[in-house]
Amino acid sequence: NYSSYKTLNLELKGDKGGETVFIALKDVSNPKDGSEKKVKLTLTNEWAIYKIPLSEFEPTDLKALIMPVAFIFEKDPQKIYVKNVLYEK
Repeated sequence: NYSSYKTLNLELKGDKGGETVFIALKDVSNPKDGSEKKVKLTLTNEWAIYKIPLSEFEPTDLKALIMPVAFIFEKDPQKIYVKNVLYEK
């Protein structure tokens, strides 16, 4: 149950900079067709903290997550680095 959290904090960087990644959460009611709500991030080649309010993922049910974070690439393969993933109250 993630309903007491307000923000998803991600510490990320791209290999070269300019990489695009979509962040998604999935609950039990989301179909398996990729239609869940996604937040687009464009990365630099330096470590940065990206703070995403969980309200950005509405109507995802935070009490019933089956995938607490997903990294989705919609074009060519890209290399990114993930240092931290943190849910913050």
